[in-house]
Amino acid sequence: MPSHLHKKFRWGTVFATGHRSFIEPVTGLRMKRTNHRTRVPIGLYPCHIEEKMAIKEVRGESVMQWMTKVTTKEGIVIQFSGKFCRYKLAMEEREKNKGLKEVWE
Repeated sequence: MPSHLHKKFRWGTVFATGHRSFIEPVTGLRMKRTNHRTRVPIGLYPCHIEEKMAIKEVRGESVMQWMTKVTTKEGIVIQFSGKFCRYKLAMEEREKNKGLKEVWE
C-alpha cells in the first residue's frame, strides 16, 4: 500500500475550559469559545485535549495566552503553551516580543 494512503492524523475534540466568552481587544466584539475538532497524530490517539485561555493586561493592552493539556490513553499528561496543532507556540511569541517576556516570567 502506498505511503500517501496511510492515515497520519485522526479527528479529536478539543474541550474549551476557563473563559468561555471574552471581548476581542482589537474589535471590541464579544467572542464565544466552544469545543472544536482538530487533527491528532496517530501516535497520540486516543487522547483527551483541554485548552484553557488566560487574559492578562500588558502595558494597557489585553493579551491572551493559551495553555493546552493533552492526556493520553496511558495516562501521560503533556502540557504546553499555545494551541494544539496549527498555531505557533506562546514560547516563540515570548522570544519575539521582549515586553511580553517580562510579564510571563
